[in-house]
Parts: sequence; C-alpha cells; structure tokens
Amino acid sequence: MNGIKEVLAPYEGVTVDCPDCGMPALVAGTPVVCRFCYRTWTDAESATADYVYADMVRRAALDPRDNEEALVHWCPRCDTPTIIDVERDWSFYLCLGCAAVFDTLIWCKKGCGSLIDPKTNDFDICPACMARLRENT
Repeated sequence: MNGIKEVLAPYEGVTVDCPDCGMPALVAGTPVVCRFCYRTWTDAESATADYVYADMVRRAALDPRDNEEALVHWCPRCDTPTIIDVERDWSFYLCLGCAAVFDTLIWCKKGCGSLIDPKTNDFDICPACMARLRENT
C-alpha cells in the first residue's frame, strides 16, 4: 500500500474501501476505479451497489434493517443513486458518481426519502417535491 500513497494523495477524501480487494483505494468519480487492484466499474451505480454489499458483508450486517436500498441514496448534485454514508453515522457522505463530499445532508421534509444539501438548497424540501407543490398550486 505504501507504493500507491502518492497516487492516492490527490484523491484524499474521495477514497473508500474497494469492494473487491478491500484496500482503501476505491476512488469516486467517473470512472470509479480502485487504484490498488485496478478494478474499474462501467457505471457508478454498479460500483455503489458492490460497495454497499461488500460493506454489509464486512460488517456482518450488524443492523438487521440494513439492506442495499436503504443504504444507497440519490445524490443532490448529480441526481444518481450513488450516495453512500461512509462512516455509517450520518456524518460523512460521498457520491461515488460525481465524487461530491457532503458533511451534512438533511432529509426532505415532505417525507419522500430524498437527501438535500442545506448549503445549496434554501428550502427543506427537495426539488422534486418542490416541483410537485408548484404543480398543485
């Protein structure tokens, strides 16, 4: 792992454990690639699904409510289902698709299950729910 520290240095903060080799060398973005085993995913959604599944296996699914659908969220920046809760404590989110890092995301107050970046959204309602509200007025 020491040989690739220089390679990973520019990607600090957007690197997580690779679901294939287990090394902390999976770099978010397009394409999603592990800089250790060189596995490359053709799309971020597949990489996210593999990451979440490997994370559940590694943690032995400590919470029986864990399932892939509950652990993958839509990115408020690139609008793809590629957001992961890296620390599993709602304190650090990473989008494997666009490599956006979020330290704070909030749930849409309309209960749709969408996450919102409060730094870029003035309302506590996601854009989709906001559009539905406008259509109904």
